[in-house]
Formats: sequence, structure tokens, C-alpha cells
Amino acid sequence: MAGKDIVTIDEPISSAQVVAYMKDPSSIDLTVFVEDPDAVAARIMRQTLDANSAEALFGEPETWKAEDHIGEPLQFHSVAWLPSERAESGGFPIFGVFSVADLSGETHVLTCGAKSVVQKLAKADAEGWLPRWLAIVKAEKPTRAGYYPLDVVAAKVGTDGDGEPF
Repeated sequence: MAGKDIVTIDEPISSAQVVAYMKDPSSIDLTVFVEDPDAVAARIMRQTLDANSAEALFGEPETWKAEDHIGEPLQFHSVAWLPSERAESGGFPIFGVFSVADLSGETHVLTCGAKSVVQKLAKADAEGWLPRWLAIVKAEKPTRAGYYPLDVVAAKVGTDGDGEPF
């Protein structure tokens, strides 16, 4: 068994760690500590300095839930992994905060903790396969527990004569 990595909320969880966790959950302990105020301040400063428009600098970012965007082609650019509070009730212990673009090129923040979505996007990010046009899909039949699992698949996106997606 590999050594245990202690991942705190102050240190980002890498996609490689998520993939390792998926292969062997006992290989990594996900331990959530209280956020260090200096780490929070540094993250806010990075977001401020990385803003690429006045709207991004002064706007309140809207967070999309994956369930609200089923079937929409989205270009997944990057991901930040966070420990999930759902783990306490038996849910998957990691969720992703994804930077995505819609067909108009507008960027959004999308969250998802569905196991298959986390698994596929962690692997894609760890391998350097992002950005990529993908779509969140929902199973047609529920599980025995009544849930409709989510997955992520390649989106069918073409381009017009100018190279713009449609």
C-alpha cells in the first residue's frame, strides 16, 4: 500500500491524487481542517489578479450545478477538487469545481460530485486531456436507491465556417 497523503482544504487536491484515490481509497486520507486565513487571502488575491474582465472582477460568480445543465455541450477547461461534506452521509468524498465555457464562449463555474464524472474528469485532467467539449448526461433508469446517476461524455459540437462552435 502506498503512503498516506494528508490533504487539507488549504492544499489543493490534485487530479492525480483523485485518480489514486479512485484506484485505492485507502491510499489517501482526505482530512479537512479549518481554512488558514492566509491561504484564503492568497486565493482571493489570485482570483482578483487573474480576472480577465470587469464583470469577472466585480461580479458575483454564479455557480452552476451539473444537474441543471444535463446534455449541454460545455468545454471543460480546468478543475479544483475539494472534499465533500456528503462523505459523512455515505456519499462520494470528493467533488469538482470546474471552469467551463458554453457555446457562446462565456465562462462559468460548474460543480459536480458524481462518482463517474469525478473519475473521468480527474483522469482527463491528470493526463492533460483538457480542455475538451463534454456533456453531463443522466441515466434513464434510477438506481435501487432511486438516484439517477450522472456521467460525462464527449459532446457533439461542430464548427461553422468561421470555426465558431455550434
